[in-house]
Amino acid sequence: MVYLVLGQWEQGFPEYECRFTMEPSQIPEKYRPKTPIWNGQELKDKSIVIWSDQGLGDVIQFIRYVNLLPPGASKIVIAVQKSLISLFKECLSLHSAQNNLEILEIVDRENHDFYTYDYQIPFLSLPGVFKTNLDNIPADIPYLIPPQNKREKCILPPKNGLKIGIVWGGEPNNTEYSKKACSPEFFIKLLDLDNVVLYSLQVCPDQPKIKPYLDHPRIVDLSLLINDFVDIVKPNNNETLIVTIISNNVIKRCSTGSIHSGSF
Repeated sequence: MVYLVLGQWEQGFPEYECRFTMEPSQIPEKYRPKTPIWNGQELKDKSIVIWSDQGLGDVIQFIRYVNLLPPGASKIVIAVQKSLISLFKECLSLHSAQNNLEILEIVDRENHDFYTYDYQIPFLSLPGVFKTNLDNIPADIPYLIPPQNKREKCILPPKNGLKIGIVWGGEPNNTEYSKKACSPEFFIKLLDLDNVVLYSLQVCPDQPKIKPYLDHPRIVDLSLLINDFVDIVKPNNNETLIVTIISNNVIKRCSTGSIHSGSF
């Protein structure tokens, strides 16, 4: 981890594989398949499953590596958390001519047999295989695109001013929830600027915390419009900034190229 923090990624990512061997392991036994791990060899007429070993934001961040896979695979399977399936099925864009959606399958990692493929690799192992460093980070954006048939509920009436999406809490069941949550009051102070309009993208149990502020004419609660990650990809087509304490929403919107900047 020290190598990664220092930006020495070519040294850090190979060392990060220790997460599978350290005791106690960071990875549950059920997510440590015995199928041979892919190390960058040719995939011609071979099948491979790429599976999630980390959180939602990590998967969204590293799904871009699918575009770097060598040509010729007979099947590419993406095994992720159930909540990400609709996002990738509707919004994943493969720019690489050697890969196509006909051989790509998105599945639930909880209900899938990892042993039926020639190779497997977790998402967080891909940067090591591709020898990622600060100069060659895959940056072909967008790699998630808004769905062609935009959901009508996500088309909002326009408002004048600087539009800012806000999120102040992660998943309460996460063991690090206390590090990924704050009071929405910190964001409400942005309304001291006359031209700011706040859009709450907060869902989960923390959503009701915005209610005391909804009488303000420049606060819009979008929680009732958000049923899955696809609804967050482009809820109103013209936010200019997202301020959030967690990475999921910023990563999703940056991966579509639909926001100018993000701040955590």
